[in-house]
Amino acid sequence: MGPSGSGKTTLLKCIAGLLMPEAGKIVLDGVDITDVPPHKRNTSLIFQDYALFPHMTVGENVEFGLKLKKLDKDTIKSEVKHTLGVIGLAGFEDRMPRELSGGEKQRVAVARSLVLKPKLLLYDEPLANLDYRLQRKMEEELKSIHEEFGLTSVYITHNQEQALSLGDRLMVINKGVIEQVGNTDEIYLGPENVFTARFLGEINVLNGKVAGKEGEFVRVATEEGSFLGRGHGTFEANAQVFYCVRPEKLRVGTAPPRENSASAKVVTTIYRGTEAEVILAFNHENRVKYIAYDVTPGTFKEHEALNVHWRPEDAVVLSEVSKVKDIDIDKLIYGS
Repeated sequence: MGPSGSGKTTLLKCIAGLLMPEAGKIVLDGVDITDVPPHKRNTSLIFQDYALFPHMTVGENVEFGLKLKKLDKDTIKSEVKHTLGVIGLAGFEDRMPRELSGGEKQRVAVARSLVLKPKLLLYDEPLANLDYRLQRKMEEELKSIHEEFGLTSVYITHNQEQALSLGDRLMVINKGVIEQVGNTDEIYLGPENVFTARFLGEINVLNGKVAGKEGEFVRVATEEGSFLGRGHGTFEANAQVFYCVRPEKLRVGTAPPRENSASAKVVTTIYRGTEAEVILAFNHENRVKYIAYDVTPGTFKEHEALNVHWRPEDAVVLSEVSKVKDIDIDKLIYGS
């Protein structure tokens, strides 16, 4: 995953054999396939715009690759029927693409790739053109299909929710540079730099200086107070660092200050049904976001004074902005 222009699709096309890398190798299952033509790589690419043949029926679209492999008619018919059944389109063989909804078209595109039993399935933001509810439904179905067929898949997206829900492992890239690779929970809870932390979900960031180490934690002095957090790597005294904590890890109340605690006032509240985003301002006007669950409108009042606190193990101390020098993170993430 990565922002627009980071190189996601370029990388996918290199894996598929549609582009030749200027350097390095493409290795699949231990075999160097850099110079292998696309049709011999045993990979299959699913495009964002479905790329269905409009003059062919669903069945003809799905069987297209099998015909190129010159399989016998009975085998083709059996494989197409089985694959359409797995993805919930049993009986759709004779329908035309124009008769399908967006979600059904996407399923046909997936079926056309699955029926070939590729060693590697490549997804180029396949859900980008679907509405939110359909995206969520398709995420569930793609996960189920992945388990049913036991395939390895490379899925590119700039959508952090999709990345977290679909991926077993994530690679965050930025301007062609790999920022971090790891399991989803490792990257979400233990980002290696500010770019990765901010790109993969919401996170509150305070500037500070290293004030010392206390056991496994690093103490950071910020203008809002002195706080403890988990540190990655070595930190020298007085080094400039970034103190980060996810909104859902914050807790609020009116209790007296404790470790990792600061006074704040409510700026505004954005209700989203099952949760509310509460924007808080610390004494020195640094703003943070707090996620509150199971609340009703009016729970948090504007200008209400609160005590904000969090556990040291829920905060991370970072020394690096990004592996790419001189970048504007806000412009990359928000496009402005």
